[in-house]
Amino acid sequence: MSWRTPTASRQPNWRTLVIVAAGMVEVLLLVFGSIKALEFSDSSEFCGQLCHTVMTPEFKTYQVSPHSRVTCAQCHVGSGASYFVQSKVSGLPLVVATVFNTYERPIPTPVRNLRPARDTCEQCHWPQKFSEDRIRTYVRYLPDETNTKQESQMAFRVGGGEPGIARYIHWHVASKLWYLPLDEKNQEIAWVGVESDSGNLTEYFDPDRLDQATPQRIAEDKRFMDCLDCHNRATHIFRSPDEMVDEAIARGRIDATLPFIKKLGTEALDVTNPSLPVTLSKIAGIEKFYQQQYPQVYQQKQDQIRQAMATLQDLTQYVVFPEMRVTWQTHQDNVSHEGCFRCHGRLTTTPDNPGSNLVSSTCDNCHYTLSGEQAVTPKIPHTIEGTSDCLRCHGSGAFKAFPANHAGRGNETCSQCHSLSPNPRPLTGTRIPHRIEGRSDCLLCHASGSLKPFPADHAGRSNDTCVLCHRAAS
Repeated sequence: MSWRTPTASRQPNWRTLVIVAAGMVEVLLLVFGSIKALEFSDSSEFCGQLCHTVMTPEFKTYQVSPHSRVTCAQCHVGSGASYFVQSKVSGLPLVVATVFNTYERPIPTPVRNLRPARDTCEQCHWPQKFSEDRIRTYVRYLPDETNTKQESQMAFRVGGGEPGIARYIHWHVASKLWYLPLDEKNQEIAWVGVESDSGNLTEYFDPDRLDQATPQRIAEDKRFMDCLDCHNRATHIFRSPDEMVDEAIARGRIDATLPFIKKLGTEALDVTNPSLPVTLSKIAGIEKFYQQQYPQVYQQKQDQIRQAMATLQDLTQYVVFPEMRVTWQTHQDNVSHEGCFRCHGRLTTTPDNPGSNLVSSTCDNCHYTLSGEQAVTPKIPHTIEGTSDCLRCHGSGAFKAFPANHAGRGNETCSQCHSLSPNPRPLTGTRIPHRIEGRSDCLLCHASGSLKPFPADHAGRSNDTCVLCHRAAS
């Protein structure tokens, strides 16, 4: 008796093989597709464009930032499975808010529960490394007819963060430093504690906020100081129109010989503009300005004028975000005087005697200006008697505005850096030869093109500024 299997039963079941093969291919596609989908969800394009269109301001500034080659996930998530899962879970409410258009405008900062910088930033940056003073050159142009160029250098005392010998700015990184913020943006600080290697704690208090810096609140709400407490705008940097136009001129994208181009460009990119069309309309008006005010320049430099207008149109994508209610002033950059002065010059170890033992706010703790090898600051060229309100002429938007990096400074800080020139000129200009009672509208007679027009370098000045320099003849 034969136990051999019939030949027919040994034939392959092709239908089964096809089904198994198709299943294996499908599994591979699903696995491969899932991996690719996860990779795409971590890409900068996904974060900035596809899903999170609300992040347009952040994505635009990221593209021209020092970290433009670092993906969003590398900073906001970092490596490791735990934070990867956490980021996906915490991102679900944001997706829902985007779908139903319920997200906040602007996006609130700082990001809560952000991964510590030692897990992300410090994978590339080495805070313990000692750094020599770093020199930066600032080139700016005045909003006058000739776009007067001003160049200065400033040296920053970066120092090093090595424990035991840390000094200057990066001393903060090496220290065990805790602070108590009172607001969601971490700008109002009531208490700081510096812990020594032996465990002793030196405490600093804001005398005006002692009632809020209670032991219980300190214990519950204190934060360990992180790199991002100062470098909070390391990537999403919203620059002022003044600064962007200066850079465009310095790089040759805008011709510096075009009269008043610095002033016109800055005004066109004014962050108070309600919409992009308004901004573009102002830029388009630049051509008309030269046609009417400088016809000879217009005939000779039409190409340069149009190039300047094209450059300004390009810059609008980095400054005009009305739909998200974002301007360059929306987010505080803590690598600034305002960031430092949250503690320096405010906190003290003896709150019962506020005027003593303050955390130092001396300028040269962090930086000093250079001109060749001499430490200098611009001298005040005019007399200052009766002119205690410096910001009336030199505030942001005034006819002789200070540099963009002076934003937020008050009258009381001007004399800390600037001293009177050895030969100051009189502040008053040409005397007004007639009575001014009932003639508050100076521009009625003296505006460009009127009966007795003012000089070309007075363009943009208002009635309020006339009497700052001109006095009625006695």
